[in-house]
Amino acid sequence: MNIKHLSTEDVSDIFKNSMQFDFPQNEIRPLSNIKKLMQQNLYPCYGLYVDGVLKAYAFFCHALLGDCLLLDYYAVTQTDRSKGYGSIFLKNLQETLNDFSGIIVELESINAAKNETERLERERRISFYERNGMQKTGIFSNLFDVEFDIFYLPIKKEWDDSFVYRELDKIYDAIFPKVLRGKKVFLSYR
Repeated sequence: MNIKHLSTEDVSDIFKNSMQFDFPQNEIRPLSNIKKLMQQNLYPCYGLYVDGVLKAYAFFCHALLGDCLLLDYYAVTQTDRSKGYGSIFLKNLQETLNDFSGIIVELESINAAKNETERLERERRISFYERNGMQKTGIFSNLFDVEFDIFYLPIKKEWDDSFVYRELDKIYDAIFPKVLRGKKVFLSYR
């Protein structure tokens, strides 16, 4: 079992063969945008491999000179779910990413779920991250009319809300056009 820092070619392959099945189409950023951020060294991507076969992947973004990573995409391949790879990968990523203070995660708010199925799915996702050391902050974001609670996984630095807020604000500045800030991209304290 090993973690591989993914190349642009690896990411293109995952984009075409996995992401299309792992995430709703409206949640997938264009491959051209991912590649552009990778070229700017703002978008590190990793894969968990067992015997040369991809089992899980994680795409992160960060601000230039930022101390934290934002988990943009995290998935275990469809055939390998519920086998513990998600937890193993997250734990190993903490060791791999030890140059960063922590990992920030946006999780869709349970309170904004439209129905019981959506609420249960969100609770399941939050439970996974909490079991693996994520801590809920007092921060939320609203991105294109979707409300997110902000969680933090410490690597080198324990969290406080002001630190996480500043880091996420810098990341949003790096990945969203300025014209969207305050119109479609909001960050606030609860």
